Amino acid sequence: MRPALLIFSVAFLCFFVAVQATPNGWGEDTQLTFTSQNSRNPSAYSESDGVLHYVWVEDVNGLSQIVYGKRDGDQTPVSSLIISDNSGNDTLPEIVVDTDGNAHVVWMNQGGSGIKYRKINSIGQIDGPVITIISGQTALYPSLDIDSNNNLHLAWQGSNNGYQIYYIKLDSFVNTILGPIQLTSSTTGQSQWPDLKVNVAGEPNLVWTYFNDTSLIYTRLSTDGDVLVQTGVGLTGSFYNFRDPQIVIDNNAIVHIAYDHFHDSGPGQQFHSTSYKRVTQSGSVLIDFQNLNSGMLPNIVVDSLLNAYIVSQSFVSGSGQQIKYAKFPSTGTPVITDLRLTFTGGESIEPFIVMQEKKLAVIWSDDSSGGNWEIFLKKNNPLPVLLVHGIYSDDSIWEEGGIDSIE
Repeated sequence: MRPALLIFSVAFLCFFVAVQATPNGWGEDTQLTFTSQNSRNPSAYSESDGVLHYVWVEDVNGLSQIVYGKRDGDQTPVSSLIISDNSGNDTLPEIVVDTDGNAHVVWMNQGGSGIKYRKINSIGQIDGPVITIISGQTALYPSLDIDSNNNLHLAWQGSNNGYQIYYIKLDSFVNTILGPIQLTSSTTGQSQWPDLKVNVAGEPNLVWTYFNDTSLIYTRLSTDGDVLVQTGVGLTGSFYNFRDPQIVIDNNAIVHIAYDHFHDSGPGQQFHSTSYKRVTQSGSVLIDFQNLNSGMLPNIVVDSLLNAYIVSQSFVSGSGQQIKYAKFPSTGTPVITDLRLTFTGGESIEPFIVMQEKKLAVIWSDDSSGGNWEIFLKKNNPLPVLLVHGIYSDDSIWEEGGIDSIE
């Protein structure tokens, strides 16, 4: 059955939340969802004209469903609709947008029993049925990107003698071009938490955690799926030492990785920290900076000046979990490491950051509104012009040092 349009009479009016403090250079919080149910796990993608597409997990009739929203650069709501098919509890949605303005969404179905897909056209309407892309195995943590030819690239954590990393390439109609390919060996150990981005040459770049020595593995594939580079880019340590790595590629083909460095020195000595690596396309580590702040679940974007912007979820005494922000410039020394972005009066978790037109845009899940979780948005002050995959071009005037250079 085709999902019905969600109609919230007040739900998607632009609403500004009174905050206790607004960080320098950042605007007020905008609440995006207004429901009596929980809204969690947001993901977003911004078009070059500032149209923001986002998805999240909503409790609907006792099941976790995937919901899609769309807003223009002036915060005007465009649409909101349930896009999953009520076939079970769905979670971990990922979204990309093609050059025609069509949104492509994947998510994990029913505790990892498969990965599903749906397309939303450029005017915010569902285009076709839910399609099961991956089935017949446990499939977790989908990661999706799109290339300049509108081909979809998907990585996930699958089951084969333990957890392994898989990759598939699809066209914009979800026909298989390549794969599925198992990128890790079931005879040497287990791997988890893949993240994928495609470079300007159309080559998939991936990072994941390898269980056996808990190193971060960086991999670059050719457009034909051949492994060009596969190498460890993280120090070995105790089990599960590196978690939830996130990868982006700038327009100079430099790889930026943010990750949760989980420290486990025994009972009472366990803590998380957001860390950052800068890597060449051949896998050589250029910068390795650990412990930017006490964050987990990091998310990252970069600009054309090689500045990296990282958000993460961090415990704040007396306030619970809050969103922290760090800026790591091209010089190699962080200029902002522990800026708190959220002051809603509730807890703020699961951050996601994108470049929306000339601004950084951060969305997250927040429980300050009536005791249930809702999706919020915050932006900083504007700067240059979007090029591709969240990267800014150099044909605009920058303040020296990029975004936040005045701080």
